[in-house]
Amino acid sequence: CVQNAYEQIAHDAARYGRTALQEMTRRGYKNFRSFCQDCPQFPLSCWPLAFAELGSGYVLYFHFLAFLAAIFAALVLLQLPALVLYAQEN
Repeated sequence: CVQNAYEQIAHDAARYGRTALQEMTRRGYKNFRSFCQDCPQFPLSCWPLAFAELGSGYVLYFHFLAFLAAIFAALVLLQLPALVLYAQEN
């Protein structure tokens, strides 16, 4: 959302010989921050690739979190027999 909207503003600014900030002001935004706040938020259930417009670090971070969650789940499943066995002892 942010990237596409900003590219449209930058394209229009270049076409009319203005800066991007001047074009934002013409469209009713005070500054870049107000422009960003006007864009919708990412949904909570979106895929990590949706964050690609924010930078590759965001995508890699959420892929890494998913990897860690999978490893954690696998290790918990490996420990379940031992937990059951030792839970029955005094």
